Amino acid sequence: MSEKITKSGRRQHATIKEVAELAGVSQMTVSRVLNRRDVVRETTRARVEDAIRELKYRPNLLARSLAGGSSLFIGMIFNNPSNSYLSELLIGAMNRCREAGHHLVLEDFSSYQDPSDVDELVGRVSGAGLDGILVVPPLSEDDLLLSRLEEAGIPCVLIAPKTPPKSGTSLAIDDEAAAKRMTEYLIARGHTRIGFV
Repeated sequence: MSEKITKSGRRQHATIKEVAELAGVSQMTVSRVLNRRDVVRETTRARVEDAIRELKYRPNLLARSLAGGSSLFIGMIFNNPSNSYLSELLIGAMNRCREAGHHLVLEDFSSYQDPSDVDELVGRVSGAGLDGILVVPPLSEDDLLLSRLEEAGIPCVLIAPKTPPKSGTSLAIDDEAAAKRMTEYLIARGHTRIGFV
């Protein structure tokens, strides 16, 4: 019941209308459940979720993005995929995107050699219709890249830049406060010879 085969042999997936009919609710109620709105009673939510599972329904991301004016895709630009810091950041970003109903699109910029590479990258990400981009160090400090992204009108969040941007959003750790807390922690446990690498 989840998929139909058309005359041309293509699979046709279950629709939101079919989910609503099986659950005995309106299409708007199914939409509220899919968008994780809290205005749906638990019993109704359970019926809709059961119908979604039974029909193996998958939302059409393109249709959702056209209806909501949002692509549901967030980009992440990085240039050192073997960095252990990046893997932790990547896992956190993927989890948060999933919770928000978005998808994370990765853009490896390890081949960055000259300004034409920046223009090519910015063209690629601006053409992808991303809702925004996370820019990971050391690219979060690259003035040329950041100015080109700003010129293209692409919203960015800079991760751990050494200096806060003049405009836009950035996330950073207060290294001085973190070092102080680590030192206090070690001293409180009786350590007297402390070194940092």
